[in-house]
Amino acid sequence: MRGEITFVAMRNIRAGEELTHDWATTDDDDYSVECQCGAPNCRKILTGKDWQWRALQKRYAGYFSAYLARKIAMLDMGH
Repeated sequence: MRGEITFVAMRNIRAGEELTHDWATTDDDDYSVECQCGAPNCRKILTGKDWQWRALQKRYAGYFSAYLARKIAMLDMGH
């Protein structure tokens, strides 16, 4: 599925449950936006650089877009 975006659930989802998406797993744009998702673990302010946070890299390991996974790997190698 090269060139496409695939969303994968990190846990089982109940029928009718509202879904949220953390843009830190897919975006590297220059933005800052106030999130209003209401999730208990929401960061409140989202930016296009949140993927660089080590805590988020650990939380979402294996769930980043291929593009960001490559960028994270390059950072880990010191590039």
